[in-house]
Parts: sequence; C-alpha cells; structure tokens
Amino acid sequence: MDIFHSHACGLDISDRSVKIVELKKAGKRFELISVGYRELAPGIVEDGTILNDTRLAEAIRILAEKHLSAPLTTRRIAIALPESRTIRYTFTFPKRFTEKEIEEAIPYEAEKVVPFDTSSAYWDFTLQGEHKGSQMVAYAAAPEKLITDYIEVIAHAGFALQTATLEAQALVKSLVSWYNHDELVALIDIGARTSTISITDQTGIWFTYSVPVAGNHFTEATAKALNLPVQEAEVKRIKNGLTLKQIQNAVMPLLTTIAHDIRKAAVFTEKKVGKKVTKVILCGGSSLMPGIQDALASEIKLPIEIGNPWREIEATDKPDTPLLYATVLGLAMRGLDSHSPHTMLNLLKHN
Repeated sequence: MDIFHSHACGLDISDRSVKIVELKKAGKRFELISVGYRELAPGIVEDGTILNDTRLAEAIRILAEKHLSAPLTTRRIAIALPESRTIRYTFTFPKRFTEKEIEEAIPYEAEKVVPFDTSSAYWDFTLQGEHKGSQMVAYAAAPEKLITDYIEVIAHAGFALQTATLEAQALVKSLVSWYNHDELVALIDIGARTSTISITDQTGIWFTYSVPVAGNHFTEATAKALNLPVQEAEVKRIKNGLTLKQIQNAVMPLLTTIAHDIRKAAVFTEKKVGKKVTKVILCGGSSLMPGIQDALASEIKLPIEIGNPWREIEATDKPDTPLLYATVLGLAMRGLDSHSPHTMLNLLKHN
C-alpha cells in the first residue's frame, strides 16, 4: 500500500472463493489478526472476470461480517489482479533518464506492446536496476473496465481499495526469501486453469509467463486414464497423485510441458539479467498433488520446494491447506513492509 499503517488487510478473489487476511507488524515478523474464506458459487467470477458484481460484493461482505476469525480493524484493502487479465513488460531506458522522464515516456512505449487501449488503462511502473548500461523498468497495466469493476464491487462490500497489484508480486512477497543476491528464483503457481511462471530476484519480477496447463488438465487426463467421471477423477488425483502409476502415466506428459516452459523462461531471463536460476518454488492448489515436486525436479534438474507463506507469520491457529493463503498473505505483508525488496506495483496510481 502507498501509506503504511500498523495493520494491513488483503483480499484474494478467485473463481472459487474469496479470502481475507489482516496482519499487524510483530518486530521483524507479522502477527495474524484475522483470517477467513468463503466459497463462491459458479458464475460469479470466471478467469478473473466479474460476472455478477452484486453476488460478489455480497460474498465479500458476508465473509467480513460472519466468517473471519476476528473482527477487522481496518477497511483499507489490497487486491491481486489475475495474471490472465493484465500485462507485464520490462522496458529499457537510457541511464540518463530521470524517473519523471521515464514516467512521461512509458505511455508512448506501452502503446507498442499492450494489446488493449492504453489511453484509459490503469498502470504503474518501478525502476528495477541497471543492466549493461541501461535502466530496466518493470511496467504493468490492466484494462479500465477490469479495475473499475473491482473498485465498484469492493466499495459495495464496504471496503476502500488502496492497492491493485499483480498476483505474482503478492506470491513473491509471501513465498520467496533470499539467500544470495546473485541468484534468480522461479516461482511456479499451478492453479486450476493455468500455471504461471515468474522469474524473480531481489529487485522484483523479471519475467512472467502463463502455461495453459494446470490442475483441470491433470484431472481430465486422470479421468480418461481411469475411465472415471471428472469429479471422481479429481478426488482420486488429489488423494493419490503420481503415487498411482496410471495417474503418473497420464499426467507426466503435461508436467513435461510445464517443465519445458520453465526451462525456456529460465534461459530467457538468465540471458536478459545475467544471473542463474538456482531454485524453484511451487505454489497453487495443484502443487499439493502427491509426487509433483519430485516429478518436476527430475525434469528441470533444479532444487524444488513447496512454498511456505506462513514462515514469517505469528499465528496460534493456521487454516487448513495454508499454501492456499499465499496470495492474500503477500498482499497484507506488503502493506506493512515499507522496506520490502519487492516493490509492489499499484495499478491504481496511473489512469
């Protein structure tokens, strides 16, 4: 958030649920004040697009009033925008350019790469350091309607939207801790529809790419291999994963596709930044499938770990499947940390 307060609140809106977390600072760590989630019925949000604003606002309001572990102390809130609906790009500017000059030049440069109308788009940028004598600038933008839809829904739910950032940035904040200034880390978010690859270092995210292969595709392959209805196949996949040979044989070609794109993203970013990817962190609901960590490690030949978004959180009771709170925790953590190495873009800054 732009002005840092003693408490910060994050709201994660996905196709299937809404989650809220409020944190406060506890020394160098964070203390959980409130947490909760509410499932969404189909047809309210789809691939990040709000289809029914009234029902979404009602779901957020009911979650805040009835399903949190404690009452909220702030109504200022941060959200993460779906990667599929936003664009992120790294621009290169001459070293002599001031930040003000970059800000003035970016709209003209964005017209060349943004696939939607930039004249009314919401956007932001951050300086990401120098490389080969040039300034590297991280830029992100979202269509006007996407942002205004979220602003209106959150207002109707009784909150004030302070930050609209990228989901990958929130995940980096909650999941990535640094051991070496000269390394890159690949964060792989394996969701239901897509798998998002984010290559990042201490200055921020250098490259983001979405692979159209994820949990739903694993389930479809499992259903076909076991001759089961999709719902039964999903239950079996989540429970057994790659420990069952038939599921392993069905899903491995899909994991090979994801691994191939991870390697391509790593090579591309390594050449661009001049650092090596040394570690892979998995997140997203489908990253919890048994056996997936070892299967991907055998394909990409790099150390892989499952992300732990609660490592810096003081909490007496943590929710079931804590990894699923990575995005909303990252939003709240960033709102309390004015010295974060991961400068979080706020797409509400420019319009």
